[in-house]
Amino acid sequence: MMLLFMQEKNQILKKFMLIQIFYVSGLNIFVLHFLMNGLKKRMENLFSGNRIFHHKYLTSFLGIFIVEIL
Repeated sequence: MMLLFMQEKNQILKKFMLIQIFYVSGLNIFVLHFLMNGLKKRMENLFSGNRIFHHKYLTSFLGIFIVEIL
């Protein structure tokens, strides 16, 4: 389980790197919105079994990232 989580975490971090590149280069905000929705959907699928953990993890992880880019 932990190995699967680490692999998913690495894929999520790669996706965040893409989001940061789009943000820094000033590309269209719709592209950023599209990437964030894709990431949110992937995390929902990953944590669909445990709703409490999913909600806390998703809000803290995405919340911290959004605060950083603003």
